[in-house]
Amino acid sequence: LEMNGVPVLDQGQHGSCVTFADSAALDAIYGHTDYISQLCNLSLGAYLESQNADYPSGWDGSWNENVLGQNKQYG
Repeated sequence: LEMNGVPVLDQGQHGSCVTFADSAALDAIYGHTDYISQLCNLSLGAYLESQNADYPSGWDGSWNENVLGQNKQYG
């Protein structure tokens, strides 16, 4: 599918598919090719998980509302 020039990225062995999918979708909507940093989102998720053990960091799965909420709240 055409995603406005957004490349397909490889998450490797991590369970970070939601973070990669959400960032790609936002990049496509805003017309960026690869602007939103998955590593920044995952690092922020790891920090938020360190503050609340029930928060999914994104490295081993997450939910759309968590990843998109991080983008909305922290940029």
